[in-house]
This record gives sequence, structure tokens and C-alpha cells, in this order.
Amino acid sequence: MKFLSLMLFMTILNTLLSLCPITVCAGFDKEFSADIRYLFFHYTIAPRPQKKAKKKVKAEKPEKPKESKLKSLYEKKGLAGFIDFITGLARIASGTAKKIFEHLTINTFSINISVSSDDAVQTALNYGYVCSVVYPAVSAFLSNTKYKEYTVSVVPDFDRKESCVKFRLKAKIKVIFLISAALYALKSFIKMRKSQNA
Repeated sequence: MKFLSLMLFMTILNTLLSLCPITVCAGFDKEFSADIRYLFFHYTIAPRPQKKAKKKVKAEKPEKPKESKLKSLYEKKGLAGFIDFITGLARIASGTAKKIFEHLTINTFSINISVSSDDAVQTALNYGYVCSVVYPAVSAFLSNTKYKEYTVSVVPDFDRKESCVKFRLKAKIKVIFLISAALYALKSFIKMRKSQNA
């Protein structure tokens, strides 16, 4: 009887925990910043604290470890870095992680870009390029998510000499959907392996 009560309690607890949302807060202001929150847990994705360099015994140059595509995406800085980030995010949302992004609820989404350079003609050209990349990327990203409201503003600034980016994102997803997406990915992987071995 105690065992059944314990099992029932664990089942109810697991169900409640799986229904609690994970909150993702991200921003871009010269560089990318993001953190994840679940109940009272908090984890900072970026910027990560710099690791202390270890003393090397050998004089030889060690090989640079390969960085993941996602890590290299959020480590980029400035307007060019943000463009790479938002286009990469749109590709992920409409590609391999589409099942996850479909259950993502966005509460805050705002982009404010001021395009500037030393030359007025170059500023106008840069402005046209930024508009042609940012607006379609945002549209592709949001079409695969649930959102309440969003703001996107790209303006040319002929007075300043440096472009400025302000980006804010706050989104939630229930753990149960992440588990469901993981199981779907595992099922697809098993199917693929079976077809290869057949």
C-alpha cells in the first residue's frame, strides 16, 4: 500500500514538474546574453565567465578545440554578429528544432537597429541590406512559434558613425514538450538506423 502511494505521489509530482515552463531570456547589446530559468534554478548561457588559462609545460601550440555551431553563433558581436545570430535562429526554428519551437510561447520580442557608417551612401546601402535580411529572418522565426506581440525597427542614422543593436526576447516552453520532441527525435533516429541496416 505504501509502495502504491509512493508511486502515485511520484507520478503526480513528475506530471506537475513537466507542466512547469522553462523561461528563456535573451538579449543583444553589442554582444549576446542569455539565461534559462526553471522553478528556482537559474543558468547563464552567455556571456560565460572567462576560464583561467592553464600553464602549459610544452612549448608546442596546442590544437584549437572545435566549437559548436550554436556557440560560435552567440559569440559573435556587433551588427554583423546579430545578423548572423537572427538568421541562424530562423534556420534552426524552421529546420531541425521545428517541433520544439512550435510549442515556444514568446512574451517579449523586440529588435531596434540603428544602421550607421562614416559615409552616407554606405549607410543607405547597409540599411537596405539589413532590412532585406532581418525582416525575412524574423518572419521565418515567428511563423514557427506562438507570440503575443513583437516590434522590429530598422532605421538609418546618418549622424552616428557606428551601428547600434538592441534585442530583447523572453519566451517560455513546458518541459513536457521538450521531452516529447526528444522522444520524436529518438524515434526518427531509430527509424533511420533501421532503414540503413535493412
